[in-house]
Amino acid sequence: MTLEREEKDTLVAYRLQGITARTHGGVFGLFGKYFVETGIISKEQNKLYRKLFDLRQSGDYDDWFKVEEEDIVPNLEPVKQFIETIENLIKNSSL
Repeated sequence: MTLEREEKDTLVAYRLQGITARTHGGVFGLFGKYFVETGIISKEQNKLYRKLFDLRQSGDYDDWFKVEEEDIVPNLEPVKQFIETIENLIKNSSL
């Protein structure tokens, strides 16, 4: 099983906090509790994370689902900012 970059970043961020999850729902719950509710990650970035996960899930599992350019292009800059936020969390951790 290979993890995509955002999944790896999320797992690293959880491990920085000493917590783990076994399901996607668990990941979202813990992410919300430890990062969004505490203000470390913005609510907007959390919405983006969930939206992109839903798109990926639909692309992988829904019949006849097609992601269009207009679904992706508006998210490019916010995704870059989200990745930067996660990378900064990792860099500034006390590992």
